[in-house]
Amino acid sequence: MGTFDDVLIKIGEFGRFQILVFFFFSASYLSSGWHAASMVFLGANKDHWCHVTALRNLTESQQRNIVEPITCPDDVKSATCRQCYGNVLNYSRYSFEDLTSWNRSKQLDGTITSEKCQAWEFSSEAYTSTLVDQFSLTCDREWMIAMLQTIYMTGYLIGCLVFGSISDSFGRMKAYLLALILEVFFAVVAIYVPWYPLYAVFRFMLGATSGAVYTCAYVIIVEMMGPRHRTAVGIFNQWGFDVGVLLCTAVGYSIKDHYSMQWAFAVPPIIFLLGKFIIPESPRWLVTKGRLDEAEQFLRKIAKFNQNPITKTGKLVASIDIEAKPVETSFVDLFRTPNLRKRSLLSFYVWFSNSAIYYGLMFSASGFGFSIFVNLASSGASAVISYFVVYVLFNKVGRRFSMMGSLVFSGVALFICIPLLYVDYLWPLLLVVSFLGKVANSAAFCGGYLHSSEYYPTVIRSIGVGCASLFARVGGLLAPQIARLSTVWQPFPAIILGTIAITAGLCNFFLPETLNKKLPETLEDGENFGTTAETQSDEAGVPLTEKEPALV
Repeated sequence: MGTFDDVLIKIGEFGRFQILVFFFFSASYLSSGWHAASMVFLGANKDHWCHVTALRNLTESQQRNIVEPITCPDDVKSATCRQCYGNVLNYSRYSFEDLTSWNRSKQLDGTITSEKCQAWEFSSEAYTSTLVDQFSLTCDREWMIAMLQTIYMTGYLIGCLVFGSISDSFGRMKAYLLALILEVFFAVVAIYVPWYPLYAVFRFMLGATSGAVYTCAYVIIVEMMGPRHRTAVGIFNQWGFDVGVLLCTAVGYSIKDHYSMQWAFAVPPIIFLLGKFIIPESPRWLVTKGRLDEAEQFLRKIAKFNQNPITKTGKLVASIDIEAKPVETSFVDLFRTPNLRKRSLLSFYVWFSNSAIYYGLMFSASGFGFSIFVNLASSGASAVISYFVVYVLFNKVGRRFSMMGSLVFSGVALFICIPLLYVDYLWPLLLVVSFLGKVANSAAFCGGYLHSSEYYPTVIRSIGVGCASLFARVGGLLAPQIARLSTVWQPFPAIILGTIAITAGLCNFFLPETLNKKLPETLEDGENFGTTAETQSDEAGVPLTEKEPALV
């Protein structure tokens, strides 16, 4: 008896149909990318000052000339004071002519006190509107912007778990289409929500459904690929997410009000509902559910589309061993033996670090002194470049040292950036160093999927990679709070993320090399893998494209 992969080899491992599936469903990651990055523009800070009703008919410069305080509390920074405090004046004493011809040096002296603003006016120089002025997210409420991104990433985590279960129980395409419809729905209804708490709820749901679209599409892609191409596809299919980040930059640069911006992010994913007409359901899933006739019919259509028609009268699925019962394993098996326990803990930290660094750098424009456009565009571009870095290094250098080198290089680059922050004329060098650090981090993030799927044994591979991915989501939801520390001291994010990167890189030294090694199958194989007790079964010369990662 054979496996489903044997059937894929017969009908075409990476034929025209698989190419169509690859590009269409990886393109559906676009929305996950731009929704994840959108808060950079939706929550962009705007220059602001105290709102005074008596000054509403004056120009912006006239209002600020009158309102901005001369004196502030000793424990308040000057920039914060200018935007969050206002002069205490009895405006009824002044005529309109007095206000329009206001002489600041004459009218305001040391006897004038200041107080916190109760409401604000916002400059429209950079953006006509953002969430900042919609919900007054400034001064004492400024932390709520980063919290929205943390809420989104928390939803992303929950959505991957919930829709993963729905996908296994009811079908890949049903879960994918449901997530896609709900993603569009929550993105649209959030646009004109008038209350911050309700907007936060919709942001959570958007994160959950966006993460679900990514996860379900990934499974659909990987399940349709033959074993010789699955790893390469697993690396390069992520292009959709990072191109989505680049498109988010273009939208943020072109559209200046956050209502129109959210419409631009919300509506386009509707086109990916057409995926139903490309692949009604994953034939691999149909086989596992015993729906063999449906699987047979669709597999023959794939073979025909691949110009590889099956002429034999026997059924393709008849050769698949569907009676074999899988070995019962659980989360506990990750920690049952010493080596697997050590590798699991190290893997969890590496995945946490990769995600925290990636998203921390994405949201740290102010921490590196760049514009939000330059910072976000470099994040997307560096990730796209990293796919080719991973593909070359992992084949030539090996998994372990490539992962270790990428993360350590990323951390060192972040520390090099710190002194460059204080030398204005060295900004081109700062840009280059930070970009190279992002490429290295993105390479480690991308390569982590492959490395982890190879050192975990087959019987717990999906559990191991799935749990590691869970820790990556935790890193993602903490990243906005790390980035926000730049308001306390500009180098803080670089110091924290650089330290995390270097320590995570060193952790990879204690993980086994998997290049050209026979991958472990059983728990015993996994425990002995990479040790002197390992039973050698040489696979020398097998390139990366012939490795078969977990179907997660």
